[in-house]
Amino acid sequence: MPAATSSASSPKRRAKPAAPTLARIADVAGVDKSTVSRALRGHRVLPEETTRRIRRIARSLGYRHSPLVGAVMRRARGGGEHRGLGQVAYLTFDATPTAWRDQITFRQFFTGAETRGEQLGLQVVPFWMKAPGLNPRRTTAILEARGITGLLIGPTTGWTQTPELNWQRFCAVKVGAPFPDLPLPCAVHHHFRGMIQALDELHARGYRRPGLALRDYQEAKTGGAWSAPFFHRQQQMPARDRVPPLWLDELAFDRFAAWHRKHRPDVIIGQGNHWLDWLKQLGLRVPADIGFVDLDRCTTDRAGIDQRSPAIGAAAVDLLLNRLLEHERGLPTSSSILQVEGVWANGPSVRSR
Repeated sequence: MPAATSSASSPKRRAKPAAPTLARIADVAGVDKSTVSRALRGHRVLPEETTRRIRRIARSLGYRHSPLVGAVMRRARGGGEHRGLGQVAYLTFDATPTAWRDQITFRQFFTGAETRGEQLGLQVVPFWMKAPGLNPRRTTAILEARGITGLLIGPTTGWTQTPELNWQRFCAVKVGAPFPDLPLPCAVHHHFRGMIQALDELHARGYRRPGLALRDYQEAKTGGAWSAPFFHRQQQMPARDRVPPLWLDELAFDRFAAWHRKHRPDVIIGQGNHWLDWLKQLGLRVPADIGFVDLDRCTTDRAGIDQRSPAIGAAAVDLLLNRLLEHERGLPTSSSILQVEGVWANGPSVRSR
């Protein structure tokens, strides 16, 4: 993406400070966050003087009322239906505007986010970040012109350049595991637990030499959450059954074939379609000769971990709404991760228990 041309680079303009959080206002006012929340929305349970004092402090810190947040809170208190509360942009980063829809997991992330948004009265709309002519300043201007302050950072395939925006103008949350160097709250599959589930299921089916095969970016984006439990489990196995993992920086059948011939795993744990295709090229029958487990099992032609992608998309919307309610714009100094646990899904690529 083209380099940003931020307002901070001009000596004649000063960057706007980030909107204060409820916690910041509460700290200055010497009250708790719930009291600040009641004061800002004019709850009658508080004395008028307390409400006025907290509002003065909030204004002095740069607090600005958000129509979207106000509408959500009014609907929530009234118990009515949530309709027309605004838009949330779902940022996509593929080569074409709709390429992400070709991947089942990406499509399910969006469907889960869209459905949860409808329940809250939020319209989740795709926004293509690779459109011609876009740069950080123009992207920020377009989103603000549409009245969008909430962003869902969609997943990416492989390595994609980290987006540059004026983050102080937006509340943002990541979906899946994109952009490890972008410190934003994230809703993601519980990869660590997923690997443990897969290993337990394989052991129950009599597999004793599991081999882990992943692309480099899959390992890096998850922060080693796939490989850590795999290595831990190997320490409990006889040395003769420990198969070293295969990391591929690019799809290379020859490297996979050499690794398989040398180590002879009895089951492959991977992610994607190419592993099954390569096993067929080696003349191996699945599961008669070798098993296969997909760590992101989206189709019924294989066994693996159903990451519950729609639930991850829905959780991301909940995280985003919390940030909007707290007026937490910009990049936080410390980000949180909400992990959604997947479930084992049977399939014909492994033998039965």
